[in-house]
Order: sequence, then C-alpha cells, then structure tokens
Amino acid sequence: MILLDSSVLIELFRKKEKEKTLFYTLSRQDNDLCISSITHYEVGVGNRKAHSEY
Repeated sequence: MILLDSSVLIELFRKKEKEKTLFYTLSRQDNDLCISSITHYEVGVGNRKAHSEY
C-alpha cells in the first residue's frame, strides 16, 4: 500500500502527458494507492470539474 501526497495528484492534474507522472508509474505497478483524509480535503478544495473523474 502506498500513501500518496497531494503533490503527486497535483502533478497528475497539471501535466498534459499523464504517462510521465509518478502517479501513472505507481498505478501501473501492483500497488494499492490511497490518500489521507487531509490530502482528500486539499484536493477537494482545489478541485475543478475537469479533475472530478480522478
């Protein structure tokens, strides 16, 4: 299990080439990815409609 920081998700949201992000690399491995409640809040506060699918 890997606990992701908000910076990993912010990188994913900002980059056009998603394949070059740390999130993409980690998601391709056999890992469970999770976020803390604090990260959930941080992403929720800065969330745009375009990012809601993530």
